[in-house]
Amino acid sequence: MLRKEIFTEIYSSFNMRDDIIEAHHEVWNHIAQAGTWFTGAERVAIAKAARSALICQLCTERKEALSPYYIDGTHDVDTDIDPIWLDTVHRIVTDPTRLSKRIYDDFIIADGMTDAHYVELLSVLLFTLSIDMFHRAIGADPLPFSDPQAGEPTQERPDSVEIGAWIPMQSLMSKFVREFFAGTGPVTNVVRALSLVPDATRNQMKLVNAQYLPLKQVASTSAGNRTITRPQIELIASRVSALNECFY
Repeated sequence: MLRKEIFTEIYSSFNMRDDIIEAHHEVWNHIAQAGTWFTGAERVAIAKAARSALICQLCTERKEALSPYYIDGTHDVDTDIDPIWLDTVHRIVTDPTRLSKRIYDDFIIADGMTDAHYVELLSVLLFTLSIDMFHRAIGADPLPFSDPQAGEPTQERPDSVEIGAWIPMQSLMSKFVREFFAGTGPVTNVVRALSLVPDATRNQMKLVNAQYLPLKQVASTSAGNRTITRPQIELIASRVSALNECFY
């Protein structure tokens, strides 16, 4: 596992806030631990696949094609990983604007992955890319992956509800949602989107609270305790969302 001092040293010249260092340290090491549906080794393999997607020739050709259904082939990858997991990771990383319910149903779920596996896989690649992009933005090298930790997945699936999204999530009245989001204000769908895997939501919120704003401050136009103002934060966020073609 990577020691916290490694993060402190990397970020020292940027006068980085302690909460960012703490969040990155905890989330990065958590990737290598056994999760709800994947072992630590499988989670690290998923994280490595997320990085390899950025230089995958097949993904480049698929993204340039008129339709993502037209191009078949073999993905470039530097780790052993189930072909279904690999294709899912690479599609999400390299061509997210053309993800569709058809791809989810016909190329992911129909090939044997469960919705809960999908949520955990999605969380691992999100955490990997979030911290990787942070390092790219400050001009730092990507972090080495922590060694996979021993342990078996818990395979504990909470009760869930269908809200019209591709994946089910926990009800607003579930014990986890009520307790975890207590005092944060309205709980939007996007912040409970990974709640089918509660640990994924916990780590999602660690990064959101540190890299953006604590949820209880989001409704305020002035709160934030950040170096730049709230309007500046939203301007940057809106610009990045537009460049990434985020439908939100």
